[in-house]
Amino acid sequence: MAPHPTFSYVICLGQYLSQLYRHCHLPDLIDPTAPNEPVCIDPVTNTFEPPAHPEVFAALAPLPPSMQLEPLINIQKQRRIAGVIKSLVTGQHLANKLQFPIDKKLFQRCLRLKALDEDTLVRVYAMYPD
Repeated sequence: MAPHPTFSYVICLGQYLSQLYRHCHLPDLIDPTAPNEPVCIDPVTNTFEPPAHPEVFAALAPLPPSMQLEPLINIQKQRRIAGVIKSLVTGQHLANKLQFPIDKKLFQRCLRLKALDEDTLVRVYAMYPD
């Protein structure tokens, strides 16, 4: 008897979620004049703050008045997230192809597993570096 497909997906889901969690800490936007500085948004006007170091582009021709220098979208972050999703989908397809017998007693025990309490989870998580 083959396992329910959802059971196969859950086995490695934590690995994908941890990768997505790490990638979500990357900046969404990058200041073209200072890539390592955060991009700020003015909460009142809902516009981007001016670039941190506009003098970087002083040697170039100025932009037309209708254009302004804006932050860049962090494409690397989007590519990393897409890679995680692609590998998750590949894993799902491979898991669907697996056929193996189920030990019903073991399967039932797995379904009854309980999560760690919050204090224990925090202690365990603190043992691993980011």
